[in-house]
Amino acid sequence: MYVVLEEIEGETARLVPDSSKEPLYVPVGELPEDYELGDVFLVEKKQDRAAVYLKRDIKEKERRLEVNRCKRKRLLNKSLNKKPDKH
Repeated sequence: MYVVLEEIEGETARLVPDSSKEPLYVPVGELPEDYELGDVFLVEKKQDRAAVYLKRDIKEKERRLEVNRCKRKRLLNKSLNKKPDKH
């Protein structure tokens, strides 16, 4: 399951999953030292314990950013090419 680091509040990080599941809350200490909001992590549950392991996926973050750039560009082009209403 992929999650995106959405917010840090105090010592708690809120990670939002791609699915419609509830956010995942983890201590900030479980994040890599050089984390930034918007980072994408693969969540791996360890069988021998209840805790989760977060593996940052830089390529997935870059892929998502590129998809969003393309969507934004299409939307901007669509609005620029829209013909004005004639009254």
